[in-house]
Amino acid sequence: MGNVLQRRRLTRNTSIRSEFHEPLLSGLPREWELTSKDVYWDTAHPLGEGSFGTVYSGILQNFNTPGARQVLQKLTVSSGMRPVKRLAVAIKTTKSGSSPCEIREFMNEAAFMKNFTNDHIVQMLGILVHQSSHEKPPALVMELMSLGDLATFLRQRLSDEDYAQGSVKPSLAVNWATQIAGGMAYLSSLQLIHRDLAARNCLVNDALTVKIADFGLARFLDGNQYYRKRGRARLPIRWMSPEALASAYFTIQSDVWSYGVVIWEIVTFAALPFSGLSHEEVIVHVTGGGRLEVAQWPTRLPSEM
Repeated sequence: MGNVLQRRRLTRNTSIRSEFHEPLLSGLPREWELTSKDVYWDTAHPLGEGSFGTVYSGILQNFNTPGARQVLQKLTVSSGMRPVKRLAVAIKTTKSGSSPCEIREFMNEAAFMKNFTNDHIVQMLGILVHQSSHEKPPALVMELMSLGDLATFLRQRLSDEDYAQGSVKPSLAVNWATQIAGGMAYLSSLQLIHRDLAARNCLVNDALTVKIADFGLARFLDGNQYYRKRGRARLPIRWMSPEALASAYFTIQSDVWSYGVVIWEIVTFAALPFSGLSHEEVIVHVTGGGRLEVAQWPTRLPSEM
């Protein structure tokens, strides 16, 4: 009887692994896989949590994936050719008990990120696919952006002097706007729409460089000029363009609209767009021609922004 139960457990575990593992492998070659021996991570002290799951800090100890080798090459050059044996990384996980659909969306993000080679996009280093089960969700290993997301940085990390001056330092604001624009132009060149560009999805490193992250909603246009959303997935209403709100059509121009909202966030220290309005009221307002406004443009920021 015990042998029968053991065989059943093995069969069930195999089917669960197949259900979660095979969709990943169709978009992510095995050369991107990392094991628990390659990465040490501290699960007791998460860097942050969101609706998707949790982000932890960790140490990459094996540079055997394409993304890790690319980063290693850059680090070796910048360090004067000194060997780099360990690298601080960020590890993004899904929630324990995530549905197959949520796991697939997570894997889709990894499949997108493996293609990116741009200084304004967060670099993927690999994925711990051996943990693809309900009890041990998959983990996406990325370069560490030590200062967190741009929205939180704008609200909490800037000095009192910036707030007293009424705006972010002009050099920072212009650099961030340029860096994000560079990243979005790169995505556009790949015919990829992000669909969730917001300050919360841009990350800041210790050099105060901003890079674009979070590609869970990203889609390729596949030769079409637009992507039409179907289903009931949550969408970032306050960052969406009129055409996306009205008919669920997303285009490169939809991302341009969201970029404009990000600029507004930089100017307002990451205030909530259309605060005071419900999601339903935002839809009516924007599709009716309403726009975000800045009560008084900060005098030390260039008007071109």
